[in-house]
Amino acid sequence: MIKNSKTKKILAGILSTAMLASAIPSFGITSGVSAAGNANYAEALEISLYFYDANQCGCEVDDNCLTWRGNCHTYDAEASLDKATKLSSSAKSVIQSQNGGSNKVDLSGGYHDAGDHVKFNITMAFNASSLGWAYYAYPEAFKDTGTEGHLFYVLRETADYLMKSTFLNNNGEVAAICHTVADGNVDHGIWTAPETQTYERATYWLTSEANNNRIAYQMAAALASVAATFKNSDPTYAAECLKYADAIYNFSKKYNGNEMSGMSFYGTDPANVPGDKAWAEAWLYLADSSKHSLPTDKPTGNGNYNGNYDGWIYSWGKVWGGYACLMAQITGDSAYLNEVKYNSDKFSNNNAKQYYVIDGWGNSRYNCASGLRTYLR
Repeated sequence: MIKNSKTKKILAGILSTAMLASAIPSFGITSGVSAAGNANYAEALEISLYFYDANQCGCEVDDNCLTWRGNCHTYDAEASLDKATKLSSSAKSVIQSQNGGSNKVDLSGGYHDAGDHVKFNITMAFNASSLGWAYYAYPEAFKDTGTEGHLFYVLRETADYLMKSTFLNNNGEVAAICHTVADGNVDHGIWTAPETQTYERATYWLTSEANNNRIAYQMAAALASVAATFKNSDPTYAAECLKYADAIYNFSKKYNGNEMSGMSFYGTDPANVPGDKAWAEAWLYLADSSKHSLPTDKPTGNGNYNGNYDGWIYSWGKVWGGYACLMAQITGDSAYLNEVKYNSDKFSNNNAKQYYVIDGWGNSRYNCASGLRTYLR
């Protein structure tokens, strides 16, 4: 993404107004991508990435291309360790040793959670691995539409934050992860723009004494997917992401838990841990096949993975559907291809044009995921 560009900001401002008016002109798209009828998929891809700019947090928001957003929650850079939830004294000592003995820690940056102003690592990580998957599956779509740079910016911002919120000890092992910044219940009671907010934002932590495997495996998958994306264009950055992905993956394998402090909005059912682990392993393989093997989890038919049931569409809550697609692309194995078909038919009733409602809210995300999965058939 081009930062500090007045022209880009002006165009984005016009674009935002046009979106509200439901009459969206095409800005900056010089793509040869064609679509049926009047549909402009290149424009749709470009616009979809502005979602992340709208949810950006920290001291770099001024530089993104949405004129109506600005720097916010910059005081996350001075989060109090004394008021941290579930941060053990030993983990706190590790953080302080890396921070000049200070009782404050920099947790600024990252992205808000879909219009709220909390930062959840589990959904931030899921977004990153989903974007990494999109690029792995369709790199030319981003290149041809001129959106590759914007995608890379979002991936870097997310990975930077996930690494910033993870603290390694001198042995390169995870000592602590700040998995959530701000209390969702408090946030939902504050109806103001994030740029104006000054309330104290709570922090919630994972350590060896209080881990959450779902969050950790999702973070490992995200950082490995970013490493896979950048391993050719920026191998140094990819190696840094992979270092953290490996450390977080090993941390999650070693310490089991379902620490839920600060997670009232996003329950993390331990039954879904095997899918998160397999998802992380697939991305670790793509990031560095010389160090990592393909995961061995294979569907045995009709949504079953050796006793683990894929009973939901691909989302932060259950990633088996994405795993089947990714493994089908990597291996071409009919077991994964058949699973992709099973899931697609199950939710869409063999009608790829159907918009279906399977939950009380957020159904567009499920339809988007289903559309990607159906296309991959």
